Amino acid sequence: MEAVLARTGELAAKGEPLLLEVADELGLDAEEFDTALIDGRHLLIVDADQAEGKAIGVTGTPTYVIDGERLDGGKSQEGLRERIEEIIDRLLA
Repeated sequence: MEAVLARTGELAAKGEPLLLEVADELGLDAEEFDTALIDGRHLLIVDADQAEGKAIGVTGTPTYVIDGERLDGGKSQEGLRERIEEIIDRLLA
């Protein structure tokens, strides 16, 4: 992920070939990676994640779920750290 994010400027121009290039640079099986892109198996995982998020009421990203409590960081980061610390303190008490 970090390798792709470091090259987002190239991604729009190169598209999937850039992903294959990064996979090869990381020592991944580029042929298997290419096959996965073609057959779309990665889309099943994305769809499942989206369905899970929708089921628990996620409306944006980032959203954090800690001990069953949903924190919507997409609306505001203000107070997020304090809310997380409160949950952690409660769990550790």
